[in-house]
Amino acid sequence: MYPAIAVLDSLRMQAGVEVEAVHIGTSSPIERHILSQRNITSTALNVTGLRGRGPLELASGAAKMAAATLAAWRLLRACPPDVAFTAGGYASVPVILAARGQRRPTLLFSADADPGLAIRLEAHLAQRIAVPVPRAVMGLPASKCLVAGYPVRAELLAPPDREQAKRQLGFDSARPLLVVFGGSQGARALNQALATMLDDLLPQAQVLHVCGAADAPEYTPKASASYHVHAFMDNLPLGLAAADLALCRAGASALGELPAVGLPAVLVPGAFAGGHQRSNAAVLAEAGAAVTVSPAHASAGELGPLVLDLLHDQPRRAAMARAMRSLARPHAAQDIAQELLRLAA
Repeated sequence: MYPAIAVLDSLRMQAGVEVEAVHIGTSSPIERHILSQRNITSTALNVTGLRGRGPLELASGAAKMAAATLAAWRLLRACPPDVAFTAGGYASVPVILAARGQRRPTLLFSADADPGLAIRLEAHLAQRIAVPVPRAVMGLPASKCLVAGYPVRAELLAPPDREQAKRQLGFDSARPLLVVFGGSQGARALNQALATMLDDLLPQAQVLHVCGAADAPEYTPKASASYHVHAFMDNLPLGLAAADLALCRAGASALGELPAVGLPAVLVPGAFAGGHQRSNAAVLAEAGAAVTVSPAHASAGELGPLVLDLLHDQPRRAAMARAMRSLARPHAAQDIAQELLRLAA
């Protein structure tokens, strides 16, 4: 969702005219929260993914996909867009099918380092495909691809310095800060791994923990001056700017947000959804910007010593930060916005 917001903001600045945006997607509470903050009209489709399902579930999912495509068709007929922008995923398949059927130009943003099943399908329907890193072109029609980078929110492009950001969040500016998050909804396995580390970690560092709504009741009571807990954090960019090290999953946003602020990371990629997080983690690890730990090793207790070693090793973190920042593409949102304008012309 945030890449689309970043592109929309840039589009409005580049176009010099008012741009009306209409969102078609899911009923995700996080998604709807983000959209409501921007006063963006949104319509949810009743659609589910098809990966790894049994025959009955597959038939039900296919029926929902067909019904959602019809619903998307009607929405686009009622409010014909000049151009459609999609970031992939099963919820966007009906939209791109409807847009293609109505001859509306479409730009697809393939957010991960390796394209998933939905992206590979949509790639044949879109006019242009923006990808975050060169590796992401593999498996896609190369002639359609633009290596633009991962579009990030404006707050990440001009963050405050680390000490100032720590003070804004109520932390001691002189002590190291670890930020822990597992994506917009949190990650239970990552939260549990952190719980086993806290007794050793808190005497030596501070922790900003974005744990997700489901786990918030378990972790919020443990909060202290050195351990801040949030179910969801609107100003996560400030948290990233304040941190000395990140402990997180390797969702697509890691390819843009961590490089934007030059934040070294310990990544614990999830093995779900075709294992795309492992590919994202590999891009950052191969550049020397991050260290990857498998979920099995994280749960076996190997995570805590690694995190503490990095927090104590400022020269190594500095080298990782430089490597991370070298991957940043601060003009990604502008470049994608420009491509949208070209398609809409």
